[in-house]
Amino acid sequence: MMKLADRIFEFCASLKLAIVLILSLALFLAGGTIYEARYGAAAAQSVVYSSTAFLTLMSFLAINVLAAALSRFPWKRKQTGFLITHLGIEVLLAGCLISYRAAVDGRIALHPNDTATSIDLNTEQLSISLPTSGQRRTWSIPVDLWSEAGFPSIWRLFGGAIEPLPKETDWPAGRTVGMELGDGARIEVLDWLAAAKLDRRFVSDSAGRPAVEIHLAGSTPMGMPVNEQQWIYSDAANGSSIELFGGVIEASLWQARSDGEAAQFLHPPVADQLPKMGRIDCLFDPSGTPSSIDVAAAMEKEIPVGASGYRVKVDEYFPQAQVKDDHLVRAGDDPIDPIVQLHLSSSSGQSWEYILSARDPYLSTCSDARTGAPATNGPLLVYQHPQAIVTHKQGERGRLQLLQTRDRKLLALKQALRKIGPMEGT
Repeated sequence: MMKLADRIFEFCASLKLAIVLILSLALFLAGGTIYEARYGAAAAQSVVYSSTAFLTLMSFLAINVLAAALSRFPWKRKQTGFLITHLGIEVLLAGCLISYRAAVDGRIALHPNDTATSIDLNTEQLSISLPTSGQRRTWSIPVDLWSEAGFPSIWRLFGGAIEPLPKETDWPAGRTVGMELGDGARIEVLDWLAAAKLDRRFVSDSAGRPAVEIHLAGSTPMGMPVNEQQWIYSDAANGSSIELFGGVIEASLWQARSDGEAAQFLHPPVADQLPKMGRIDCLFDPSGTPSSIDVAAAMEKEIPVGASGYRVKVDEYFPQAQVKDDHLVRAGDDPIDPIVQLHLSSSSGQSWEYILSARDPYLSTCSDARTGAPATNGPLLVYQHPQAIVTHKQGERGRLQLLQTRDRKLLALKQALRKIGPMEGT
């Protein structure tokens, strides 16, 4: 047994093994470079550098270097350089292993005095949110489907002279990849495009939601030319918004849910007529006038909304808000972007939860208070705040608000566009 162990140790410390390992490593690195040039860095990282063969090769290299150093024991002073070199290689390989097994690679953008609790990972993540057991639960699944998506294996890479590598890869027909999420939920991947470009086309549809193509032309006060053409489409029940020219101009589009909403859109309130914390206009009757409540009066206590049979309670008021751990938290006391979170209940027992923003008073969120699922049957609530109106009128950002009425007319309001510079648009 001792002779067998000595032979194994001599083999692990031999120069011949070192030459074979170094040449094999060079072959892998060359192959990985070719693979990365053809299919991208993420594919090369997953298929080549994370393969069992490459990790086994690196393990043998670490064993060879360690055995070569131990074979000179007891060490002499003249071998100091030799030991430092081999120790450095071992530390480097150990660092590679730790990085591969435990490192988190991502990025985060911070401004002065900012704080953050999350980063954007460089790897793709599939986020799934489902209502389970009366609550919503979110799963984040790493997307690493290179081997299933038709990308050639590492062995086919080295056999490229016999069977050339494909220029493009396609998900094999009929292949599915199933993953158990828990709580009875399961996801099946039917197709995956490693690199794709979304091509959205718009066609007229009498039963669909509106879409508007905006053309912005002119120049900024600094003389920079502007010529941008972009679609804005209301693909959600509460509309949508986009930013033009790097966020200099905001544009929003939605459908009026009542005639009263269109009338209020054309005649917005004056800042001096609003209470300090703002008011909420409730449009219960599609053709009637809205019922208004003072936000301060409904703070943390349920009050009736006129004689409508509805009752409202404001749970939270945020002068400034940011999302932290999937919840809104106060980010400051200056009412730059006021937001309210409230509950609305009807006499029939229905209950909804709203998040209303004074920055975009018509683009609110509504969900069922019991299940947390998005709701489309909730009454229309509009949050108006005096400071938000002043900020929009004096702000340096232009705002273009578009509303399609129930009889398919397009209404528009623009604010602070004059501050951007001489512009024209269609």
